[in-house]
Amino acid sequence: MYFQDNFKVTNELTLNLGLRYEFFGQAINFLHNETVARQTGSNPFWNTSLPLSATTIPSIPSFYRNIEPRIGFSYSPSALPKMVVHGGYSINADPEFYVIFVDMATAAPTVNAGTVNCDGVTVTCIPGGGLTYATVQAADDKYIPTGTDPRGLPTRTVPSNFHNPQGETYSLGVQYQVAPSAVADVRYVGNHTYGQFQALNTNPDILDVQSAFPSYGSGTTLCTDSSQPGYTRPNCSYAEVETYANTAFSIYNALQASLTVRNLHGFTGTASYTWSRAIT
Repeated sequence: MYFQDNFKVTNELTLNLGLRYEFFGQAINFLHNETVARQTGSNPFWNTSLPLSATTIPSIPSFYRNIEPRIGFSYSPSALPKMVVHGGYSINADPEFYVIFVDMATAAPTVNAGTVNCDGVTVTCIPGGGLTYATVQAADDKYIPTGTDPRGLPTRTVPSNFHNPQGETYSLGVQYQVAPSAVADVRYVGNHTYGQFQALNTNPDILDVQSAFPSYGSGTTLCTDSSQPGYTRPNCSYAEVETYANTAFSIYNALQASLTVRNLHGFTGTASYTWSRAIT
């Protein structure tokens, strides 16, 4: 939903006001529905005695707070008719990266990965009727063990508050007609994005690293049970875990100056200079 319009408040001041609202569905919930249906069906991948929280992709609540205002103004004082002061501010929501969905769809607990040693006699991996996705899957799936614990495999997940990143953009500038065919413009522009996506190693193998860097992970309680998938890691129940979280940000600030000439003895062009700094 979107509304925006210009309002001429006085002969000198024009306001631009708007409001946008966007809703994005959680594509990851498709994986949740698929993994729950499979695990509770007749051919589950994983050990059915384990809780569904360990054998399925979590369900993520929808995010309803993508409210995006737009505010702008243009002011030309009557005492200085060749000058215009202008500025604006807005918030924009970004969609979730589809690659996050793809990465989660190719790791545990969505998929059950295994290694098959083919000898062509007792273990035949190449079907005789031709190589297609369906024939290879039918021939080889029976060799992948089921009824195990997916937490011993590399896992990719998202936190329960996973949502769309947002960004603020803002500007403030002055334009001045320095000649009948030339306009100078100096402005400050910036943006601040927050809630950006970041891939985090949320169950790192700390004990092995400490053999080379003794102070690494000091103060962290590690799993010392060698029978657990998370041995040498903080969480005993899981091996490698990669979490996609809204923990990244970026900040950009710039001073922009330009001189635009139009049809000066047949010449039209712009000379500009930008000084900027970005933090990510």
